[in-house]
Amino acid sequence: MKRLSILLLLFMAVGCGENQQVQKQPTEASPQKQQDDPDAIHALEQLGATLDYDFSGNVQTIMVHGNNITDTDLAYLKGLPKLEHLWLSNTQITDAGLPHLKGLASLEELYLYNTKITDDGLAHLQGCVGLKVLKLERTMITDRGLRQLKEMTQLQDLSIAQTKVTNTGLVHLTGLTNLKRLDLSDTEISDAGLEHLQTLTN
Repeated sequence: MKRLSILLLLFMAVGCGENQQVQKQPTEASPQKQQDDPDAIHALEQLGATLDYDFSGNVQTIMVHGNNITDTDLAYLKGLPKLEHLWLSNTQITDAGLPHLKGLASLEELYLYNTKITDDGLAHLQGCVGLKVLKLERTMITDRGLRQLKEMTQLQDLSIAQTKVTNTGLVHLTGLTNLKRLDLSDTEISDAGLEHLQTLTN
């Protein structure tokens, strides 16, 4: 009987060890964090840009004013995958610089007022479908340029003040049903043009 008890205890001990081994699961590797390009950060700081960071240490906001930044300099933005807010207002940026924004999948706010952007430049923003804020006042856009915004259905705040947009161009905004603010001040738009905006109930 004593020998049987010892054998039983040994069997239980071995069995428990096997169960513990079976229960161990391989540890899944945590997803790799997207790192900002330090050279891009340094270059933008040298240009006088103001950079703000998120909790993970990635650049979240860039503010640039004046003549320090050029179209070519916008190539540095590709090294900042988490960029959400970009201020380029009151700069010399032209249509030639906007292709550098195509890969910014996290971009939510873009400020381009008082720049040299035209209708042709807006075509390069078609891939920025996550934009929620777009400021285009005092640019050279017209009705033709608004056609490029039709796919930006996440837009909540759009300014086309002090541009050459007319009643005809507003038809291209009818699908932007998330719009909560639309600045049309100092344009040629009349009450007749506002009829196109009846679907924008927000």
